[in-house]
Amino acid sequence: MNTQAILKVEGLGHRFGDFRVFDNINLEVKKGGITALIGPNGAGKTTFYNLVSGMFKPTEGKIFFKGTDITGLDAHQIVDLGLARSFQITNIFPELTVLENILIPLIMHTKKAFSFLRALKKEVHLQNKAREVLSTLGLEEFANKKASELAYGDKRLIEIGIVLAREPEMILLDEPTAGMNPAETEKMIQMINHLASTLETTFFITEHDMNVVFSVSSYIYVLHQGRLLAQGTPEQIRENDKVKEAYLGGGAHA
Repeated sequence: MNTQAILKVEGLGHRFGDFRVFDNINLEVKKGGITALIGPNGAGKTTFYNLVSGMFKPTEGKIFFKGTDITGLDAHQIVDLGLARSFQITNIFPELTVLENILIPLIMHTKKAFSFLRALKKEVHLQNKAREVLSTLGLEEFANKKASELAYGDKRLIEIGIVLAREPEMILLDEPTAGMNPAETEKMIQMINHLASTLETTFFITEHDMNVVFSVSSYIYVLHQGRLLAQGTPEQIRENDKVKEAYLGGGAHA
């Protein structure tokens, strides 16, 4: 993994009124590979992602992406800088085809007007790019199917495809295996590892399934009661007594 930090937060804190979600978070995500942020329900993981992706404005601290201060920028500005996000809940266009779902972010990425979708479908270079994304995700055979017709796990892959189409330098994956059965979860694990090893993209994930966390991550941060409880390699986190007590129920089950 490259030692350069692509994402850095300093003294990050956030409140909703008088309620403090977390306080004084300092962390770095190194360029390349997969870093995870874990913690019990209510630890503030999704709020953290909302702050980094520009959906919320932090009440304290700074956020830097590629050395640039992005604190308080709008979400679309952060996406344009190369930092994209997937969501816990599937966020696709169910009545469009799988191919069309990928064409939409391509249109946005190339600054084309959405109203030109029908014409753009005839442009070979966009078709080819969209099919490349689908091929990477193993979804090319479903290109002309409505997204609503696909299995749940494949719908989650479409969402990742929508993010990949914008060619981000970093992707925030929020609970990528939420709601999946064991077979779908294993397929997602393999896909995340494949993408991280073949693309020049940094992945930062939150995930409740510790099997997934230990299977994909090279470095892990642990949030607990609004503060960073621990950080380290999967092996270090697995053996950390404080993490076992606070999050893993006394044993780090892989």
